[in-house]
Amino acid sequence: FVPSSTPSLMPSKAPSPLIHVLPPGNETSYFYDADAKHCYELSLYSTMSYAIQDADGGAESECNAASFSSDYSCGSSSSISFGVNLFTNGSDCGQYGKRSSTVHILLSSDVTAPAIISVKEPYVCRYEFLVKVPPGFSVR
Repeated sequence: FVPSSTPSLMPSKAPSPLIHVLPPGNETSYFYDADAKHCYELSLYSTMSYAIQDADGGAESECNAASFSSDYSCGSSSSISFGVNLFTNGSDCGQYGKRSSTVHILLSSDVTAPAIISVKEPYVCRYEFLVKVPPGFSVR
């Protein structure tokens, strides 16, 4: 996992066996955090990208479009690019302010399609997504 302060440091392989590939032509995907029992929806589009958390628990098999419940916005962005992207203005989180996310989009020859590698919550209501995309990938 790549900390916000050092986006250039990358592990040699994925930190988790849970790699979720974004379907071709659809930049919206789901990632299940087995430790926290949360499902995340991440949508990458050139005009509006967003991240949402389904905090109701459940099983990994329920982490999909049909079962997803939008409990909390983890932020959004009006543009995305390779590297570090800040998603801001998410749902209110009481004394912690609005939820926000840092989305790391990295070019990688070890994937053939965009893949969500990990989602972490290093601080309360602050999320970090790691997404690898293959050479030639562009957002629509």
